[in-house]
Parts: sequence; C-alpha cells; structure tokens
Amino acid sequence: MESLHYLLMRCHAGMSRRVMARAAGLGLSAGEGVVLAICQVLPVRFGAMKVIFDVTLVCLSVAIGLVFLGRVEGVREGTVAAALLVGLLTRRFQKPVEALRRRCLA
Repeated sequence: MESLHYLLMRCHAGMSRRVMARAAGLGLSAGEGVVLAICQVLPVRFGAMKVIFDVTLVCLSVAIGLVFLGRVEGVREGTVAAALLVGLLTRRFQKPVEALRRRCLA
C-alpha cells in the first residue's frame, strides 16, 4: 500500500511540473520537446499525445528487453501506471491551470 501511495504522489508531482511548465511556455526534457513538436504539427492535445508517447516508449522498452535479454527488464507495474497516469492527470488539469494563467496574466 505504501508503494501505491508513493507511486500516486510521484505521478501527481510529475503532472504538476508538466502543467506548470506548459503554462509558462517551457519544455522540460527532450521527450517532452518531442511531444510538444508533435502537438504543434498534428491536431492532438498535449495530454493525449503524452499518454501515447509514454505508452509507446514503455512498449519499446518491453520489446527491446524481450529481443535482447529474453525477458522484460526494468519495466514493472509502476512504469506502466506512470506512463498512463501522468498524461491523463496532465490532460485533466491543463485547462484549469491555463484558464488561471490567462486570468492572472491578462
């Protein structure tokens, strides 16, 4: 139960960091830069693309582990949950934070 609580806290922290950085117009990492670039080219919202991108990376990690090691290495339930939850939470909180930013900086 403690592990689940820690996982949820980390997902919330990751979501908060991403939402605040997006509101400020900043990118945080190379992976998020890729997601931002894709969102500028395709009509896809950041939160949805973040989930797609993260799940794709997890699937690639599993496939590479299976091909080269014959087993899944380094990907457990927390990795999969974080890939799904951070993007979904980001998508959920993006609108209220963006509205707050527009109201405060307008």
